[in-house]
Amino acid sequence: MPPERRPDLGKAFPNERRVAAVLALLYPMNDRVCCALIRRPSYPGVHGGQIAFPGGQVESEDSDLLHTALREAWEEVGIQAEKVQRPTELTRLYIPPSRYEVVPFLGLSDRRPDFILQTSEVDELIELPLEELMQPNVYGEVSVHTTRGLLNVPAYQWRDEIIWGATAMIVAEISDVLNDIHSA
Repeated sequence: MPPERRPDLGKAFPNERRVAAVLALLYPMNDRVCCALIRRPSYPGVHGGQIAFPGGQVESEDSDLLHTALREAWEEVGIQAEKVQRPTELTRLYIPPSRYEVVPFLGLSDRRPDFILQTSEVDELIELPLEELMQPNVYGEVSVHTTRGLLNVPAYQWRDEIIWGATAMIVAEISDVLNDIHSA
């Protein structure tokens, strides 16, 4: 994780930031635990075409950050809030290029949701089997094209997908949480 994004380094997030919340939903599919990710549409902005968790910016009608994550997950991929069990806040991240503080929530569902994609915000649903991320050859450093040029970044390479940035950091935390639960 790049040092400027690690909250445990004692750095405060900048005052001039936007706040967003995302939902990492774990659910069963074909006897595996999967996590729903999305591919954002291609556009000239910082996050165009990237793989992300469903989520978005806080709006005035949101009662709290969990409400933001659940509202956005409903709007983008049709995840019903009442089907999300045990939502838990994970580590907040700051994304310097877009000036977003992202608050991820991990939730569970006892069945695969009936996904309905909002095509103006989502190009593709990616159902990621978490056990495949545990393979040693999946994590490494890759070169990605960014608005700042070509950068070498830590990332998960899964099938033909590159999961990097804040999304990769959240996936890594989920993997750590699941490993801790499994070893307990």
